[in-house]
Amino acid sequence: MPRLRILDFLVVSLFVFLCPHHSIAAPGPQDATANQSTSASSKGKQPPINIVLNLHMDPWGRKGDNHEALMDQYKRHRDAFLWLCNLAKQKGFKITAEMTGFCAEYVFRQNHATDFLDFMPGKTHVLGTHLHENYKEDSTPYVWAQSWDTKHAKRIFKDQILMINRIFTSLGYSEKDNHLIHGVVVECEDPADCYGVSRANDRPYSNFFDIVTGYGLLNHPYRTNASALYRRIFLEDLKGEFIAIPKPTAGFIGIMYNGFQDSRRVNLTLPIIRKDFILEYIEWKTYNILGLPPRPWVFGFDIHPLDLNKGFIGGDGKPIRETLPRFYDWVNAQFSDISNYATSVDVAKQYVEWEKRNPNTLIYDISGKYGQLQPNFLTKNIYYQLKGYGPHSFVFQAEYTLNQNKIYEFRRQMHEQALLVLPAGKASSIDLSRFITGRVKIIDRNGVNSGHDASKIPIAMEPILVVAFN
Repeated sequence: MPRLRILDFLVVSLFVFLCPHHSIAAPGPQDATANQSTSASSKGKQPPINIVLNLHMDPWGRKGDNHEALMDQYKRHRDAFLWLCNLAKQKGFKITAEMTGFCAEYVFRQNHATDFLDFMPGKTHVLGTHLHENYKEDSTPYVWAQSWDTKHAKRIFKDQILMINRIFTSLGYSEKDNHLIHGVVVECEDPADCYGVSRANDRPYSNFFDIVTGYGLLNHPYRTNASALYRRIFLEDLKGEFIAIPKPTAGFIGIMYNGFQDSRRVNLTLPIIRKDFILEYIEWKTYNILGLPPRPWVFGFDIHPLDLNKGFIGGDGKPIRETLPRFYDWVNAQFSDISNYATSVDVAKQYVEWEKRNPNTLIYDISGKYGQLQPNFLTKNIYYQLKGYGPHSFVFQAEYTLNQNKIYEFRRQMHEQALLVLPAGKASSIDLSRFITGRVKIIDRNGVNSGHDASKIPIAMEPILVVAFN
C-alpha cells in the first residue's frame, strides 16, 4: 500500500450524526443555464455564505525533542489560541478547532481543558481531532512516536482521538461529542474502518464519524464515500457515509519560515483573502441573479496558533495579528447581509437539512475519470483569471462605488490591472476611464469580448471583469 504524503492542501474533517441520513444533494453549476427554466416554486434566494475559520492545533515537536523547549512552545501556542478566542468574541466569528493528540496531552496535563468550554456542544465554537502522523508508543508524558506506515494508521487514529476525548469527558461531555476529524497524513487500509463508520468494525473508540473535507475550487457540500477518500478523488455518492464540505481558498494564513514562503503551502495575505471572498461572492450573486435553486455555501481558510504569535509577519509584510482583525472588520462592514459566521458543524447540519428537502439530487454533475467531480463555476472565466496565490497572481487593491455600481480593483505586480464590476442593474453602460485607460477587453461568464473603450463599457446584471487589451 503506498504511503500517503502529508496533505498540504487537502484537509479532512469528520462529523457524527448518529441518526440515519437521507442520501441527497443539487443541480451542478454547469447545469445553471438549462435550469433557468425551472418553475418559480423551485427557485429561491441563496442562503448566506458561511464563513468558516479552521484552526489547526498541530504538534510542534517530535520524539526526542527537548521537553523544556516544547513546553515553551506550548505556552506561546496557548497564548495565541486565547488571543484568537478573544478576537472571535470581539468580531463575532466562530472557530472550528482541530487538535492533535500531541497538543491535547499538554492541554490535559496542564489542566487547561477549561480553555475549551466554549468549544463544547451547544456553545459557540467546535473542537475535534486533527490527525498527524503520531501515536502514543508508551505512557511517557509528552512523548509520541512518528510514522507514515499504513500498518500504524489505526493506532494513529485511535490514540489521537482518545486523547481529545479526554478533554470532552473532563468537561462533563460525552466522548462521542468529539465528532470532527481534520487532517489525514497516513493512508488507512480501510477508511471506513479507521474513521469508525464501519458498523461491523469492533472500533477501538466509540466515536462514529461522518466526514467533511475541504479543497480548492469546490463551493458546496456534497456526499461522498470511503472509497473516494481512499483514492483521494472528489466523488459524489448520494448513498455515501460522509459529507464533504469544501473551502474555496484551502490555504493557510501564515506559514512563513525565515522570511520565505514555505513552498508546500499557501501563504494567505489580506489582499488574497479579500480577493478569494469576492470571487466566492460573485458566484453566489450570479446564482441569485439567475434565480437558481438555493443550496448551502461555504467559504473558509485555515490558520495555526503558532502563526498568531506576537510579531509573526505574513507574506504581505503585515503582522498576522493585524491581518485577521482587518479581514473580519471588512466582512462585517461590507458583507454582513450576505454572510454568516459558522463552524463546520453548522455547515454540515445545513447540508443535512438541505438534502432532506432535495431528495436524490446531486450538488455537482458527475463526470470525468472514475466519476470524479469536475467543478464548473458559473463565473469560471473570471475566477480563473484572478485565482492564484503566487507572486504573479492578482491581489485585491481597492474598492469603489460609481453610480451605484460596485467596482473591485485587483493588481498583479502593481502594473497589471483588473476591474471587477458588479452592476446595479440601473444602466446599460459604465465609464471606467477614471480607473483604466485605452482599449480593454471584457470577461464574463460567457467568454471574452475584446476591443471596448474604457469610457463606455456595456453592463447588464451579471458581474464582468475589465482588463487592459494587450
